[in-house]
Amino acid sequence: MEEHQIINNYRVIKKLGESKVVEVFLCIKDSQRYTLKVQKVQEDEVGMCEASQDFIKEISALEKGRHPFVIDMIESFQWEDENHKFRWCIVLEYADGGDLIEKYCHQKIKVLEKQALTSITQIILALEHLSKFGIKTFDVNPQSLVLVSENLGESVKIGNLYIKIEDQSECCSKKSVYSSLYLAPENLLKGDSPLQSVWSLGVILYELLTGGEHPYENTSDSSNYLSRLSRLTLKSNPLINAALMDLLRLMLEKDASKRITISELLNQPLIAKQIDEYITEMTFGKQITEIITRQTG
Repeated sequence: MEEHQIINNYRVIKKLGESKVVEVFLCIKDSQRYTLKVQKVQEDEVGMCEASQDFIKEISALEKGRHPFVIDMIESFQWEDENHKFRWCIVLEYADGGDLIEKYCHQKIKVLEKQALTSITQIILALEHLSKFGIKTFDVNPQSLVLVSENLGESVKIGNLYIKIEDQSECCSKKSVYSSLYLAPENLLKGDSPLQSVWSLGVILYELLTGGEHPYENTSDSSNYLSRLSRLTLKSNPLINAALMDLLRLMLEKDASKRITISELLNQPLIAKQIDEYITEMTFGKQITEIITRQTG
């Protein structure tokens, strides 16, 4: 797709990423920036049908799961390209702050405890909300969590639900290697797990607090990480205080049947305190405060 091409009044500026079924672009409409996901043309009708199903699933999830900490879908539509192929398109709010991988993880930036808890709490609220609608987001990693500027500051949001995207920037060229470092132990045997997202968030919280260190792994070579994970020990770190380490142990419990759930995380003292501050200080404004109050009340 060419730059400056017009799709339903959205002007394409540049490519942001892609996968087997989708291309993602930065676009502009009425001087406002958006993210545009466009269905890729597949080799055969079966492939096109499967890709369409992925898009319909994503659109349905984004519509049902609207939440302050889930990326906002502006609209969706089918677009007829120059070859008369009908392709699904999804327009999303633009994550102008990038994702956690490019802002913190690859730059080895240690995040202050308060900021790390703020980020993780927002995603916990989003995941708990999605779970009520039966929307399971298994692919939680620093690339799927994006930063969006709001009137009252920056929010961390879940950037995609079902359609995975590969980033085009140089710093993320090893995304496929790094992504396995966020998988839970049970993924080795049975693929997706209901509590995988809790484990993944635990890994991300540890990385934010330590400037990019992994809680179990000492190297970025994750080729056989899952097969070795059962023999690895959770690393203590002087940068992490006792209360946070206790929280991390609950999130990074290798036995999934003993691991804390997303709903239980809302009642953990460190997370509950953060939520109370959101409500009492109206951190994200009146409307979002009311949504959080209803969700946790």
